[in-house]
Amino acid sequence: MAIKYSIILPVRNGGEYLKECVNSILSQTYTDFNLLILDNNSTDGTLEWIQSVADKRIVIFTSNESLSIEQNWARIKGIPIWKKWTL
Repeated sequence: MAIKYSIILPVRNGGEYLKECVNSILSQTYTDFNLLILDNNSTDGTLEWIQSVADKRIVIFTSNESLSIEQNWARIKGIPIWKKWTL
């Protein structure tokens, strides 16, 4: 299936808010999307939790260093969202 659109979610140490957000996104009845998560060097188990979610629509982009919120958002420009992701 070709993806119709992407949801991009920058995050750092999202905790329970991230879980609620991701679960809400993934439970939508419309499913022709992927969820691109920009993890900003989280230290609270956020990355591990995201990696444990068994949903092929999730694509994770990690950072090896802590970034400002502006720098993490700017990473959106480097994501190939124009590419047709397939599930």
